[in-house]
Amino acid sequence: MSTVYHRGILIGAGSGHVGYGYGDSNLGPKVDVMDFGTGPANEGFWYPAEPFPIAYPADGQTNVPILWDGGEYPDPLPPGAPRPVGYPFTLSGAPGNVNNVDLAEMRDDTGQIVEVYVNTYPPFALIPVSPLKPNTTYTIHVRGMVGWPPNVAPFDRVWHFTTGD
Repeated sequence: MSTVYHRGILIGAGSGHVGYGYGDSNLGPKVDVMDFGTGPANEGFWYPAEPFPIAYPADGQTNVPILWDGGEYPDPLPPGAPRPVGYPFTLSGAPGNVNNVDLAEMRDDTGQIVEVYVNTYPPFALIPVSPLKPNTTYTIHVRGMVGWPPNVAPFDRVWHFTTGD
């Protein structure tokens, strides 16, 4: 969950089947493998009547980390972006993608805009340019479209999360 692109897979509505494997031997490193998939197309699917965005951190979540070092390939940050940055906020669609965003902002508890990198490749992400302040409530406001054609719906939502120490 501390990534951007892999997080999108974890919280996406299309992952109806999940598998986990663990390997350990004296010959090499330990390994964890997680596989996510949609499964058979004719069973096991549930989608809402109207698409909606799924946020992480979730609305009302507390003890959110204040920084992120990246460590994901491909890198969701622009080339040369200094690290660490603030903890990413992401939106995935249930089902589909978040797109046609015409408003995306993050504010701190004083109402000041937080400078962010915007990543539109699924999942949609706001990544603060600098680490967040500890014990602070942030507000995210995003307006756009969510879903897959022809089932696409507008949304205009506000989320809040609070960082930890």
